[in-house]
Amino acid sequence: CGGTDPETMLKCAVELQDYCDGIDINCGCPQGIAKRGKYGAFLLEQEETLLTLVKYLVPRLKVPLSVKVRLLPKEDAEKRLEASLSLYTRLVDAGIHLLTIHGRTRHQKSQLTGAADWNAIA
Repeated sequence: CGGTDPETMLKCAVELQDYCDGIDINCGCPQGIAKRGKYGAFLLEQEETLLTLVKYLVPRLKVPLSVKVRLLPKEDAEKRLEASLSLYTRLVDAGIHLLTIHGRTRHQKSQLTGAADWNAIA
């Protein structure tokens, strides 16, 4: 299941929740298909859509909701960290139970993967 429609995501999560310990929204996928589908790492740049989805799901699920994130793709490292932390704080405030941080931006993939930004994670 994937996407940004709260009802569709809820329907899928409700079907799965009795068979797992939690539901995860993977906002880590940097692939082109995720861009076309408006999910994965590209959903991080649609903050209000992501937050609406989280706020809709959290009170309606019996299991914890987690979100896997990447660093936001800002050129300046300081601005990247500031923007990322702001979003992460808003996700926690929206009720997620766990946040997993992939220390790379969506641009860091394939041959451009490079090292994770361990300072940003710390």
